[in-house]
Amino acid sequence: MKRESELIQSRRKMIIISLISLIVAGIFIVISQFSKIKNTKLKNQLLKKEQEILIKELDYKKQDLENLAMHIVQKNDFLADIRKSFRKVKLSEGDPNKSKIKDINSKISQYFRINQEQKKFMDYIHEVNETYFNELGLKYPDLTLKEKQLCAFLNLNLSSKDIAVLNNVSERAVIMARYRMRKKLNVPKDLSIKDFLQKNES
Repeated sequence: MKRESELIQSRRKMIIISLISLIVAGIFIVISQFSKIKNTKLKNQLLKKEQEILIKELDYKKQDLENLAMHIVQKNDFLADIRKSFRKVKLSEGDPNKSKIKDINSKISQYFRINQEQKKFMDYIHEVNETYFNELGLKYPDLTLKEKQLCAFLNLNLSSKDIAVLNNVSERAVIMARYRMRKKLNVPKDLSIKDFLQKNES
């Protein structure tokens, strides 16, 4: 009887120890899962913050691009007006100012050819829009680099005239490029290219 009682007590102890072990293991599992959920939430919050920062940085860069574009356009317009004014001046062969005016015209023309600000602007366009150009390439593989650049210009709300100034081309050339791109993308008549692209963003 005594031995039987000892065996029963021993079994009870084993059952209790097993139950305690299971409870402890369960607590550890719950704590581990809770910790994972907490870490996941924290990671998601950090990712969201990073995305918000990136979006703000992109907005600032786009604003810089708009300001730089308008600065270049205004300066080029001013210089183009001066050049036109000089071309209207009729001077006789012996006039000492003739060579000076010719020299000024030549310098203005040279400025348009090697405008460092425009080169900087185009580099900046590519830097700011690298991801955007890649997305356009995936969605519309037929678009050329020039057409992707045109999309970026349109996103900056630049007119055809402003785009022409920034690219050293005629306004008509830009209008034709816009027309060809509309046909290529099948843009509905009631939508602008900019609105069409924004509407179809993923």
